[in-house]
Amino acid sequence: SLRPSYIKDVSADVMGMIIAGILIYSLAHDKPWDKQNRAFFRLVFVLGLLFHFDAVSGFMEGSSDNVDAIRFINTAVMIFEAFMAYCFWAYIREEMKVEKILVPITNVICKAVVIIDLIVCIINCKFNILFSINENGEYLTGKFAGLYEITKVIIYAVVLFVILEDKERSNKERGILLTFLIFPIISHMWVYLFDNYASIYPMYLFSVMLIYINVFATRSR
Repeated sequence: SLRPSYIKDVSADVMGMIIAGILIYSLAHDKPWDKQNRAFFRLVFVLGLLFHFDAVSGFMEGSSDNVDAIRFINTAVMIFEAFMAYCFWAYIREEMKVEKILVPITNVICKAVVIIDLIVCIINCKFNILFSINENGEYLTGKFAGLYEITKVIIYAVVLFVILEDKERSNKERGILLTFLIFPIISHMWVYLFDNYASIYPMYLFSVMLIYINVFATRSR
C-alpha cells in the first residue's frame, strides 16, 4: 500500500505532468518553430519526464518485488535532472543570443558537468554513493547525495554569469531572466542543506511557467 507521504509526492508529480503536458501541447503548435522555441520545448519536455519518473518512483517505492526497477527509475530521475539543468542553459543561450565567443566556453563547462553527472549515476549503481534501495524497496540517501546538487549549481552559475555580462539588455530584462534562474538555484541549495527533494520539481515548474508567461507577454507587446 502507498504511504501518505508518497501519496502527497505522487499527487504533486501528477499535477506537474498535467501542466507540463499542456505547455508541451501549446509549444508543439506554436509558430515560428525557431531555435528559441525548440530550446524551450526541450526544457518543458524534460521537466515532464522528470515528473513522470518521479511519480512512478513514488508509486513503486516500498515494494520489495521491484527493487531493481525502483533503482533504475531513481537513476533515470537523477539523469534527467542533470539534463534539465543543461536544457535550462540551452534556452537562456538562445533567448539571450549569447555572443559566439562565449558559447564554446560555456558549452564546454555545462556539457562537462552533465557528463560528470552521468558518470556518477553509473558509478552509483555499483557503489550507492548517491542513493541505495534496500530489500524492502525503500529509498535511502547516500553519503554524497548532497554533492550531486552542486554540479547543477555550477550550470546555473554559468547562466548567472552570462545574464550579468549582457550589457545590451536593460536592468528590467535582466531582472526577468534572473527570476527564471533563482528558483532552480534555491531548490538545489534547499536539497543540499536539508536533504528535502519535495520542492525541487515544483520550483522548476514555477520557473518554466514564468518563462512561458514572459514569452507570450513579449509577443503581445
